[in-house]
Amino acid sequence: MKKHLLTLLLIGSNAFAQQSPTASYTATSNLLNPTVNAWSGTVAGQNGGLSGGTTPAFNAGTNTIIFGYTTATAMQTIAINQALSGTGIQVGGYNYSWNINNDPVTMQYGTLTGKVVLKDSVGNALQTYNYNYPQQSGGFINYSGTEWFPQNYLLSNLSNLELSFTGKDARFWAGYYGPQVRNPSLSLQYTVDPCVANPGYSPSCPGYNAIISGNLLPGTTGTQAYAISSALSLAGAGATIHGFDYGYSYNVPGRQCALFDLFGFCLTGWNYSDAGVATVITDSSGSTIYSDTTTHNGGNNGVSGNYTNNYRLSSSLPISSLGAFAMSPWTLGTASINNMWSSAVYTPDPCISNPLSSQSCAGYAAAYQTQQCSLNPLFDPACPGYAQAQCNINPLYSQSCAGYQSAYLTQQCTLNPLYSQSCSGYAEAYAKKNLLSNNTTTTENKPSRTEPTTTVSNDGKVKTEISKTGDSSTDSVIETKATSVAPDATATVQLAPSSSPLPSSGGQNVGIQSEREQQKGETKTTSNTTERQSQQTARAEPKQESRTEPRAERGEQKSGANEGKSHNEMKQASNEKAKQEMSRVESAKTFDSQVAIQPNVISAMSFVPGFNTYAQANVPDVLQRQLQRQYGKEVIDNKSVSVRRMFSGSDRLHEEMVNQQWR
Repeated sequence: MKKHLLTLLLIGSNAFAQQSPTASYTATSNLLNPTVNAWSGTVAGQNGGLSGGTTPAFNAGTNTIIFGYTTATAMQTIAINQALSGTGIQVGGYNYSWNINNDPVTMQYGTLTGKVVLKDSVGNALQTYNYNYPQQSGGFINYSGTEWFPQNYLLSNLSNLELSFTGKDARFWAGYYGPQVRNPSLSLQYTVDPCVANPGYSPSCPGYNAIISGNLLPGTTGTQAYAISSALSLAGAGATIHGFDYGYSYNVPGRQCALFDLFGFCLTGWNYSDAGVATVITDSSGSTIYSDTTTHNGGNNGVSGNYTNNYRLSSSLPISSLGAFAMSPWTLGTASINNMWSSAVYTPDPCISNPLSSQSCAGYAAAYQTQQCSLNPLFDPACPGYAQAQCNINPLYSQSCAGYQSAYLTQQCTLNPLYSQSCSGYAEAYAKKNLLSNNTTTTENKPSRTEPTTTVSNDGKVKTEISKTGDSSTDSVIETKATSVAPDATATVQLAPSSSPLPSSGGQNVGIQSEREQQKGETKTTSNTTERQSQQTARAEPKQESRTEPRAERGEQKSGANEGKSHNEMKQASNEKAKQEMSRVESAKTFDSQVAIQPNVISAMSFVPGFNTYAQANVPDVLQRQLQRQYGKEVIDNKSVSVRRMFSGSDRLHEEMVNQQWR
């Protein structure tokens, strides 16, 4: 098919100068969809017919748009961002192709125009291209070409590319007898932004000026070379190389007479000077990836100047993949090459300037630690301010915290106000503790003080009653004083149990024998009673002394210290003594010292006023005296039987008395 260029633009179209493509472009495939639904404003149909024509028809079988007797438009929209994807893509133009039939001979003719519109990301028209197709014989004719935009457009700045055709049957016939458009095709011309592939591609690339090194050559004349990785070691092992800039100065004199110059005539011929430089770049394996050879001829008149050039890699390379850069000058005659230089265009390893740019950076862990510690010293115990931050939160974190002593005292006083006398609640807690101790001692002694007491009067009557004063010891003393008789009518009775263990054998018999000896003594004359009682008292005194001694160990105060003092005064003195001993316990620095003082505290706390009086009280054995006088002989009683006989031969009364104690 023939290819024709458009020769007519519709009024209102944009006129512009097309760019001269210098980059390498790639064309997409046809982006148009050959379906009736893709072409808006069309219906399915065939050309010709006797009905329809107000709306263009689309024949999917022949991929043809057909117009009727009413002016109408068929349009298809291409979403550019769906057709292309990637980073750094730029759209430079589009290719078009379609076949037009506007032929009166074939009876398919009328008016027909076409239009292509490029829109930006918000829907505004960036470029508009209009086409006009007048009537022309010959059936379907192919029209195709490429439209270059005046500039490249980044893919991210574009939205749609629209293609539309507007036509009408010139005769107003019913059916579809207007112009036809068959096999339309539209594709985009795109390239990759060279600044994305290589930021050193052009000075217009972002950051270009910031990544050019200084002169890397060790000298200015003669052959010069450097290992790229070594020369850019400060750029880091992860640096990326984009290319190199290099140059030199040259001076090549003009021709000179070889030997004899006579008034401008050289009799022996002329000498000419030349100079040049060979530049080579290799990769890490030693293969040449770039070379440049320059020559400067002096000719008759000579030349001089500065030579500069640049080389950009088609795609930036890691520094580790490159080998060396070398410049080798040569001269002939009196020419010279000097001031040689070479600079690398590169991007430093981001790990150098920012170790946090990648977890693969060698200093990432340390930089991350530093970053997090600066944000929060509690991030890790290794953070410089970790201990201080912990102390700020909790002074008890460490004994080195400034407020540790005060906080520790507060904590211990909260747990136990008796921890230290400096605790705010110490006095109150100590008072409560002392009261509780007194109450506990009173409760423990209560059963013995309130238990029923059985007494026998002088006339032989037995009497059982509860303590009147609440203290059986006091009652005993009072009763003893009230019922005391002459010394010859009393017997010493030990009320306190002995603290010393009895012999392993015969202990019980010894006690019984002692009682019997006392009972036998009662039958003797009155004159002997006093002597016998004195002897019994003398025998009982050692036992009484040994048995009452443990009582003193449990807190009994010496009688001499308490002479003339009342019950309350003695109790108060005991409390003061307990406080003094408690203070000694608290101030003791070692555990053994505390243990050594504790018995004194317990002794003071367990002090019971009047306990010695109770232990040493004498109870008259009136009943035994009467029985001995009545029968004139010693009375030997079975204690178990006598108790039962006393209670009418029954345990009932005894059980009732026992039950009264806990009820």
